[in-house]
This record gives sequence, structure tokens and C-alpha cells, in this order.
Amino acid sequence: LSLSNNIRNLSLAHNHIGANESEMIASYLATNPPITSLDLVGNLLSDADVVLITGALKANTTLRGLRLSGNPLGEASKVAISEAIYNISSLNAIHSSNHTCLVTSDFDIPDCNRYVSQNANRISKLLGVLFTEFAFTFLDDVPLAVVPF
Repeated sequence: LSLSNNIRNLSLAHNHIGANESEMIASYLATNPPITSLDLVGNLLSDADVVLITGALKANTTLRGLRLSGNPLGEASKVAISEAIYNISSLNAIHSSNHTCLVTSDFDIPDCNRYVSQNANRISKLLGVLFTEFAFTFLDDVPLAVVPF
């Protein structure tokens, strides 16, 4: 896939894109091209296609928006999207997640990567996990008589 370096927003919505095209798109995104928005709404993308495309996000720091709504996607796609942009399995995994791309789809996925700054998105994720861990640890020490019902 060869595109001009002047293209920033690319809409491939409703183009019957499937397996063959998703491999080209994933390869293209992995090269970290200057494209900032990619619209893949209403295509024929499968879970395997989304796994390929979101896997490319790990190497991509320029894409700011990826639209996947209206594709016949299942649970594997939801997991792939979440792991690409908000993998909270460890602090290293959070650090390796994509911190620039806001992915929209038909799934309820974590609302993250909403800041312009890659570092702000990374810090937001780290603080969210640290706060959650602290809150649960703190609540473990609170006697039930103190917890309001």
C-alpha cells in the first residue's frame, strides 16, 4: 500500500474491506505513516482482521483516530482493541500500549487516549491503575462497620 505523504485523513468506509485489504492496512500502519485518521466503518472486517490492524498500533504513534463501527466483530476484536490501547496487565504493558489512537467501535471499550499528548495519555492510564490498586488496598483495611450502606 503506497500513499502520498500528504494524506492525513483516510476514509475507507463502506468499501467491503476484508482479509486481504486488512493485511495491507496493518502493514501500512506498522510503518508509522503520517496518517492521523482512518475510517473503516461499515466494512467486512472480521476479528482476525482487527487483531492484525490493532497489532500494528503498537508500532504506530501518529494515528489519532481509528473508526471500526459497523463491522461484524466479536469478543476477540474487543480484546484486541483493549489490549492495544489499554493493556493494564502490568506497568510494562501499560507503557507499551498505544497512547495516541482513539478507537471507536460498537464495543464499550475503555475511554482513553483522549488527550493530545501521548505522555498525558500514558500518565492517565498509569494513575488510573495505581489509584484503583490503592483504593482496593485501602478498603481492605476499613472495617465493615465504617462502610455506609
